[in-house]
Amino acid sequence: NYHVDYSIDGIIGAAFGSLVAGPLSDTYGRKKAIIVCDILFTIGAILMGLASSISMLIFGRFIVGVSILHL
Repeated sequence: NYHVDYSIDGIIGAAFGSLVAGPLSDTYGRKKAIIVCDILFTIGAILMGLASSISMLIFGRFIVGVSILHL
């Protein structure tokens, strides 16, 4: 019976997203960047909801972590 804390994946996603958020907003504008992040957030939430394995859940949390910066 193993217990592993998987909260670090969202933090890593947020750290990666923070590197991308500024240039994305500067290049395409804030409105388009928010729309892209909304779509990514929805995809990540669907992946987490339909996760059939831990790796799929972690990937979904990473995607949500990347997208959370503009929401």
